Amino acid sequence: MEPSILFNGSHDHDDRDYLAWLDANPEGFVANVPHPHTPYDNFPAVMHLASCPDARNGGQDGRLTSNTQWKVCSLSRDIAEQGARRYTKVPLRYCQSNKIGGCGGYWTPEGNRRQEDLA
Repeated sequence: MEPSILFNGSHDHDDRDYLAWLDANPEGFVANVPHPHTPYDNFPAVMHLASCPDARNGGQDGRLTSNTQWKVCSLSRDIAEQGARRYTKVPLRYCQSNKIGGCGGYWTPEGNRRQEDLA
């Protein structure tokens, strides 16, 4: 299985590359994590489905990948979670967006798959 991909604002891993990855992998997973070397260490780390509209929300400066937040992406939820743990000690929360295509219908706040989604 392939490793996670880190989008951190660097060349070939910036906002444009991240958005292209989302478009190409709507079934994937995205962990939004705080940059490990900023005062934002207590910024929440949030797991999203790649198809979730909130995975496309910019940070404080409007950027998706930057000096304050990074995106760890994978087609595997487990690999995205493992990748996130490499970059932050902040516990992962699971997006609960109720927007169309949001994560709220996919998993519980604890990250368990919703029963109706398993049927």
